[in-house]
Amino acid sequence: LEQHDIRLYAQRHGLALMQTPTGIHYLILRDVEGPPAKPDQWVRVNYRLELLNGDTAYATEAGRPESFMVEMDQVESGLHEAIQLLGTGDSALIVIPSYRAHGLIGDQERIPMRSTIVYRLGVVRISNKP
Repeated sequence: LEQHDIRLYAQRHGLALMQTPTGIHYLILRDVEGPPAKPDQWVRVNYRLELLNGDTAYATEAGRPESFMVEMDQVESGLHEAIQLLGTGDSALIVIPSYRAHGLIGDQERIPMRSTIVYRLGVVRISNKP
């Protein structure tokens, strides 16, 4: 059912999404030459996190990107996977099914239970330090 909803979302928005073996869907919007992020590296990103209906759940403030360590910090497992497809300067639309996002219970704030989430994300920097 969730994969069906993702396909409908892609059709509705005219998106040719790629899919990883674990069910993460993505579309690279800007692809800049350079190596992708790796585990234990820090990434600084600007993002808007939306639900499939287009409602914004969270977003970085303009000019204030947020950082996390790949494969280490408390972000969605689907984001840890998808960020490793991107390098500095890249941007992408990433659709993460609930089982790789916030699961059965949501985040108990802005993301309802069993929600597929959509990241509109730009990678500002990748480094070995925060």
